[in-house]
Amino acid sequence: RFADGLLLGIAYASTCGGITSLTGAIPNEVMTGIPGMQGILTYRSWMLFALPASLAAMICAFIVIYVRYIHGLRLSAMTQEVLEVEWE
Repeated sequence: RFADGLLLGIAYASTCGGITSLTGAIPNEVMTGIPGMQGILTYRSWMLFALPASLAAMICAFIVIYVRYIHGLRLSAMTQEVLEVEWE
């Protein structure tokens, strides 16, 4: 369960980061090439637009991953011996 939550967390984090940056996602970069958007759309204006949505998505993703995968998980069974066996 923990590994699934960790992998989903990485995927959600890259999605939130891609939304926030103008060059982080291909549709954002394509939008800068539209003739009506040239000169209007800057990195600063995009960050002001996308940062609140990205933060909201990140908070929602954290809550979902925590409730679904981490809440109630007992990590006390993870000892040095268990980690060594998993490594091999």
